[in-house]
Amino acid sequence: MRGGLLPALAALLAFQLAGAEQRRVGPVAGAGAVAEVALNSAADPTVRVRVGGRLVASGVPARWLPWRLELADVAGDGKVRIVVGITKSTRYRPSPHNCLFVLQPRDGRLAPVWLGSALSRPFIDFAYGRSRSGVGASLYALERAPDGSLGAAAYRWNGFGYTLLSRKGRWTSAQLAHGGPDVIVRGDGRTFLVGR
Repeated sequence: MRGGLLPALAALLAFQLAGAEQRRVGPVAGAGAVAEVALNSAADPTVRVRVGGRLVASGVPARWLPWRLELADVAGDGKVRIVVGITKSTRYRPSPHNCLFVLQPRDGRLAPVWLGSALSRPFIDFAYGRSRSGVGASLYALERAPDGSLGAAAYRWNGFGYTLLSRKGRWTSAQLAHGGPDVIVRGDGRTFLVGR
């Protein structure tokens, strides 16, 4: 555990202990309208979808340690999905690790679109931003390389999971900036626009 992993774990622990809440608003596929999606680590289930104040779906158990909530058109089909970063063990990786779950409301619960166990490298943060093709959103992840350095990776949805497009950087410390159509990485004191 070097560099950015310890701060990421500390942030995750602080989020879990504080019962912090993240909120996103958007036209979520399966909700039938613009929805408010909230991730609350103090609740169980931790993710709730509301339309006009009415609860329409919920899911993601607290034991999965959710730490990030995003809304994105992951497939480029115009349908916005719910993406949750969690920390848990999976069938093929028995030790806890960061995973991405892509979900959408269905029959009062959050149904899986994709329950990804990992990306191509261990990741400590993620964001969605402008895709190079202009269709849908690309996934940008802050990943740990085998040598312990950090780098930014760009991915596109392939119908069942993500395909690596590119990697940028080899930093000892880095942070991913969220929000807006562009994703920014601050690595070793310098700022980089990723995805262009």
